[in-house]
Amino acid sequence: MPFENAIDQWRQGERRLQGSPSERRPQLERVTAALPMGRMGEPGEVAHLVAFLASEQAGYVTGQTIEISGGGDLNLLSLGSARQD
Repeated sequence: MPFENAIDQWRQGERRLQGSPSERRPQLERVTAALPMGRMGEPGEVAHLVAFLASEQAGYVTGQTIEISGGGDLNLLSLGSARQD
């Protein structure tokens, strides 16, 4: 039996944000600016991956955790500087 696949998706930085919604907005804007993609992910982007993994085309993909982060894991250490276009 093949191993399970997993998708690790989270809105970048939200786990680290604290305070009221009005206090979180500047923090969220800073996190978003630091993402290489320059934006938060959309639910449909995760759905496309789920559909692929559930399809026959992914029959040989097994035991994987696929992170959907917009490259955030590449840039979260530099949250002090915004993404440069």
